[in-house]
Amino acid sequence: MGDVPNELRRAGRITTAFLNALGMTEGYVDRLGDTLTPTIDVWERPEWAHLRGEHRYSRNVTSAAVVARFSSIQLINPAGSGQLIVVDRIDFPSGNPFNIELTGGGAPTGANIVTTRGESNDGRHALGGLQSILTLSSADTPAGVANVQWQMQAVTDRPPPPFILVESETLFLIAAAVNQAIAVNVSWRERSFFPTEVR
Repeated sequence: MGDVPNELRRAGRITTAFLNALGMTEGYVDRLGDTLTPTIDVWERPEWAHLRGEHRYSRNVTSAAVVARFSSIQLINPAGSGQLIVVDRIDFPSGNPFNIELTGGGAPTGANIVTTRGESNDGRHALGGLQSILTLSSADTPAGVANVQWQMQAVTDRPPPPFILVESETLFLIAAAVNQAIAVNVSWRERSFFPTEVR
């Protein structure tokens, strides 16, 4: 890479990470010179998520089959949470097709409701020591979704795009037919929102 002009040396973990990303082994560098201006998106690094007040979670959830009813899994950002939730990935290792719809409502609906929360993906938190704001509820409902935004028909289907949930919003995952169980793996991020981010 050559000599780095105007090099300033100081200790710091983020600076060390920059050096590692650039393949440099010499010293701690604050300025990389006039002709080299690398752009490194440190905020996309999952291990640095906590620096921006963001937490990452995951959970596997199953909703059992019920005769003449649609099985559902409801991902809920409750009222007053103060959190912006980004559902990054939804997929299912096996099971029956289901439809996805983002709608209002900060509480689970249906019958036979079982609610759980996600566990942190960060091993720096003790197991069970940091649970999600997002709640995941399995329930059965009398009807399917009104407006299908995404369908998962087979385990080889491409996962849906990210969904963003503000307070009092629910992401419904509902079986495509009655009397069918569904099971999903879900991963998401949570952080406090800024006033200009929400409607």
